[in-house]
Amino acid sequence: MWWKRVLLGLLVAVNCLLAWRLLAGEQGLFAYLELRRSHARMQERLDQADSRARDLSDAIRRLKSDPATVENEIRTRLNYVGRDEVMYVFPEQDTVAQASNPAGAGPHEDQD
Repeated sequence: MWWKRVLLGLLVAVNCLLAWRLLAGEQGLFAYLELRRSHARMQERLDQADSRARDLSDAIRRLKSDPATVENEIRTRLNYVGRDEVMYVFPEQDTVAQASNPAGAGPHEDQD
């Protein structure tokens, strides 16, 4: 009779161990769900990289085949100015605000 209780206790312990491994073990349900989340994140990153690669490939194709695109890139990136052209460089909005308001001076202050 005592051996039935020992056997029952042993079986309960084995079932608890198996349930723990099923849920929280390194190959359990929680690990599986984490792998699925990780897979979804990696798939999203891969899709973004594929999209970026397609965009770059299109840009390369345009640069190879369209002289106007090449000229536009040279003008914008290298600030190229052609003959008989004048380039006007305007200060940025922050620079204008700082120049009109010296350091330490607040808005219009009246001194009596």
